[in-house]
Amino acid sequence: TQIGAKTLTKAEINLILPSYDRILSQIEEIRKESNLSTENNIQKTNNISVLGVRGSGKTSILKSIINDLEKENNNKNEELNIIFPMIIPENMSEKMNLLSTILGLFKKKVDEIENKNKEKLQNCWEKTTTKVSKKYNSLLKKYCHMQSEFRQVSIDEFISESNYVRKNAEIFNADSEFINDFNKFITEITQKTNALIFFFIDDIDLSTNRCTDIIKTLLAYMSHPKIVTILSGDLDTFAEELTIDFLKKGDLLHKELLDVSFINNGNENILERKKELAYEYL
Repeated sequence: TQIGAKTLTKAEINLILPSYDRILSQIEEIRKESNLSTENNIQKTNNISVLGVRGSGKTSILKSIINDLEKENNNKNEELNIIFPMIIPENMSEKMNLLSTILGLFKKKVDEIENKNKEKLQNCWEKTTTKVSKKYNSLLKKYCHMQSEFRQVSIDEFISESNYVRKNAEIFNADSEFINDFNKFITEITQKTNALIFFFIDDIDLSTNRCTDIIKTLLAYMSHPKIVTILSGDLDTFAEELTIDFLKKGDLLHKELLDVSFINNGNENILERKKELAYEYL
């Protein structure tokens, strides 16, 4: 029976997802392991997936997890769980991608920390900007350097050869520097607490054109010991879109090529191999 998206009772949760308690246990395991990871550059992907067809209660499960994490904050009277609003890729504008959406959500958290800092220093003559704010601004600068529009403007407006070389060096290094700065930013937010950061991404399969962006963003940029991403969607739809994307990028999306095997003595055609690759990627 379809019950609509809402926070569920324990009885309703057990009907939809009997293994629900294992999700909460896994989150606590992630929390314990995250405290052992002290290096900024360590990569760890904490993805929990709630998979199923449309109307099977996935969104309600996500809402229930959020409710339990908020209860834990209230019971412990501290922010053990930094929970951001649920992301629905289908509702994102054309110009937005998952990474820019996440950076926008972090801006609200940075402003919250900045305001608390101002309250503490309200009796002081000098107001100082928090380290979190500085690291976030540095992060935004690196993100801008990664955008194709910025790259073209920077190249078109160079004044001298040395300036041109310097600008290009910044652009070429932006991606790796962004990942490094992102990890430092997350560490700064969570270093004084036992907190984990939670992102919930619902119905990832509905916006098929965003499937590849979502996976690459999670693997390349969100692999931090303190970040937990909880996703919902239909695995088969997601795998189908990834398969098509792999074929497009290899310029193999042609009927005459799909039945061809590019491996000597291979029994699988190119379509079967790309399907396998998609599932391995997921």
